[in-house]
Amino acid sequence: VISFVKQVAKFTSLYYPERSGNIFILNPPSFFRVIWSVVQPLIDPVTLEKIRVVKSSDRDSIRNSLMERIPMENIPARYGGSSYIALGYSPEERLLKDLMDHNNNHVKGMQTSSGCYFCNSSH
Repeated sequence: VISFVKQVAKFTSLYYPERSGNIFILNPPSFFRVIWSVVQPLIDPVTLEKIRVVKSSDRDSIRNSLMERIPMENIPARYGGSSYIALGYSPEERLLKDLMDHNNNHVKGMQTSSGCYFCNSSH
């Protein structure tokens, strides 16, 4: 298992560097500490700096921890913020998904329409 985790950590740091701005682990179960102590040394130090473990289940504590790194308007309402955008549906996430779909279609040899946002744009 440790060998696999090392491989995954190396792969993600090589192919997906700096993809996450912040990583929050909210209200982990009690056994998380044991798993975390094994996994933590395998994580790239730059990524490790972005990870925050919030052990409380209290909504105010979670909101306050999230607010240290995330504007209130981007924190989901279920954690005390004001965002009602579902995970994966922000304009930036949708654009990234569209770009990934676009690139995957090109790799598969599928043609996109002449009105392609990515091919016919000066972005």
